[in-house]
Amino acid sequence: MAIKLVFALLLACSSARAQDPGLPQFDDLNPPPAAAEGADGQQSGADSEELLQIRDRLMTSLFFRGEFADSIIEAGLQDQFVTTTGLETYADVKSALLEWIEKHPDEAAKAYFNIKRHGPAEEKGPKTVTEEWFKFNPVFLRLIAAVNKASKDSSIPEEEVSLIAARLFQGRETAAEAGAPVIAAGRGGAAPQGAASASALEYADYKLDPDAAGREARKIAGLLEGLKAALEEDRDAAGLKLSGPAFELYKKFLVALSALKGRRSITAAESKNLEELRRELRRKLAALTAHCAQNRLRARSSALPAGAPGAGLLLKEALELLSAFGALSGSEDGDGGARRLYALQQAADFWTFKYSAYMRLALVKSRIGKVRFSCALDRIVYEVQAKLTPSAGYPRLKKELGAEAADIAGALEGVAAGDYERAAKFAGGSGDALFARIEGIERKLAAVEACAKRNRRLQFLFWDAFLNPPGLEPARYGARAGNKLLR
Repeated sequence: MAIKLVFALLLACSSARAQDPGLPQFDDLNPPPAAAEGADGQQSGADSEELLQIRDRLMTSLFFRGEFADSIIEAGLQDQFVTTTGLETYADVKSALLEWIEKHPDEAAKAYFNIKRHGPAEEKGPKTVTEEWFKFNPVFLRLIAAVNKASKDSSIPEEEVSLIAARLFQGRETAAEAGAPVIAAGRGGAAPQGAASASALEYADYKLDPDAAGREARKIAGLLEGLKAALEEDRDAAGLKLSGPAFELYKKFLVALSALKGRRSITAAESKNLEELRRELRRKLAALTAHCAQNRLRARSSALPAGAPGAGLLLKEALELLSAFGALSGSEDGDGGARRLYALQQAADFWTFKYSAYMRLALVKSRIGKVRFSCALDRIVYEVQAKLTPSAGYPRLKKELGAEAADIAGALEGVAAGDYERAAKFAGGSGDALFARIEGIERKLAAVEACAKRNRRLQFLFWDAFLNPPGLEPARYGARAGNKLLR
């Protein structure tokens, strides 16, 4: 769902002065207030002296110029000093700012002075933030997990179900599974996280965090291992066409990282090359991940039992996800695409989790639906017991299984819709109760199937072997021939 948070950010300039000459955050580049000026409109002697000191530091210290440029970028003010059109990396923007500072030391000193004097000024006017998010009902997830645990047969490997469950219950994937690789562009610190690091994700930097680079390489390696397994399973031409360039680019990325091993300071050209490789690799991996996800969705949605309760809803969701993944695979937006890919993967995980539980419940319902009289004697035994002793095991169990099938139909619709109330009605309100109920149904099925098989063998021994060699059996209309013993 989309939530729009509209909040007004009012202008509030503080009268306090920044004491730290380090890296202030700033938005107000207006001249100092009149109180700081002399009678002739010029700045006071103390201020002029400080301006000269700042100018001298900017002219003589590359490190100080770099800090000032970094602060400008982090505050999002680079467009006020240089033209950023066509500049794609952090290094490009920082280089342009450094050149401007070097060529205009007086203006740069005044900008630094005003920024230091006035501190941050809040953004004027209302700001609208749109955020897409969804949250899964944890109780419903536990019920689905219980369905997966209860049934012995599965259309999805246990390992995959476990990984999906871990992601849905515990949140974001582990580093080896994350689908949106990010290289830290900070100055020797930890890797940037979240929306607050948006500017750090847009550009590369002159300084590289070796630990973050190592984490990135391991993260991408883990992602590639998972994609290899999916590609080997599918072996489709489109996947192979996408994977070739992606793996070649990964090799180039590793070579570029290896060349920087042990270094913390890198040149602008190296920074730009590494960032371009990272962005292109992310884009290709996102396309490959989306392709593999589409293949899995197509295969699984095609296995849904036609006409079964809730199957139409699951199929509709699968088609919507397929369309979304298809649109994503053609996107050129590396960073934004990675975030959308992660959101789609979460939705696909939830769909797969529901699908797994749905198919397991559908299997139980299908087994109930396949219960038939095995022979004429089986039908006679059932009818006699149902009339004379209806509480006897055979007729009672068959009647109970019919009721269970109706309840499972409602549960299937609830699971497909993600409706906790409908799923819980069948489950008895908890995962443990659901587990016990499915086990009970399977025991009833085993007992009924054993009775039918025993009656079939008795008929063969006392009747078919002598008087009914063709093995005629009762059918809905007339009779049919079949295996007389082992069915």
